[in-house]
Amino acid sequence: MGKNKPSPHQKAASKETAKLRANNPQPKGVQMHHWNQVLEAEKAGMPFGRMNKNISPMQSHTDKPATTLLTSKNGTSGTQYTVHEKVLPNGELSPPKETNGQFGAEHKFADSHMIPTELNNSKAANPKMNQQDRIETAGGTAAWKMLGDPGKVSKHLMEKINLAVPAAVKGLMSKLRANNRAAGPKTAPAKPGGAKSNKSSSAPKASSLRASKPGSAAAKPAGGSAKVGSAPKAAPSAPKPAGGGPSNTSSNA
Repeated sequence: MGKNKPSPHQKAASKETAKLRANNPQPKGVQMHHWNQVLEAEKAGMPFGRMNKNISPMQSHTDKPATTLLTSKNGTSGTQYTVHEKVLPNGELSPPKETNGQFGAEHKFADSHMIPTELNNSKAANPKMNQQDRIETAGGTAAWKMLGDPGKVSKHLMEKINLAVPAAVKGLMSKLRANNRAAGPKTAPAKPGGAKSNKSSSAPKASSLRASKPGSAAAKPAGGSAKVGSAPKAAPSAPKPAGGGPSNTSSNA
């Protein structure tokens, strides 16, 4: 019996990834990864364009450097991902899951753990959610936790899963800018024999008000592992886990 022929969705996905690779050459082992998983998109009847809109490079080889925030510090060897169920009272991680508890490449880790976990969380939190929306938000949330960026997720869905900047933070930023404008420019005294030098105080940069990216604690190279939660603690915009807390992951070289 011959191999099954690729489905229309698989053909469309392969065509898009081939085009992206041609325009964006990648190191050995790095593949173009669909955050809107192709098989899930096919089952939900998702249009090709929507399925293909959120793609990013991810390492598929176990002995090559990862591309995401969850990677070994030295960046010259493979990164292994271990899934733990919880943090113990003594602060240590529980033993790894017996099934699907370890992954040798980030591409497999995203496809087999991160995205399915977000799909399950979404189903538990909102069983009536449109399945195509669920696929897009699950992929975007997984991308946000691994990359620090949800990628190309529809704005209304980003707000629904709380990946956008919270209104309270936006309000604080606007207030700081308004106060700064009201204070006016600060003028330095004139230098003898020269023109006056005006130095105006600038509004705080938006970046100074944003929380740190998820996964900013990189994994330790061989000899130890960093404890990295799959949902960052510091980010005010972090999506609220549904259906129980997310599992913890650690990555090591």
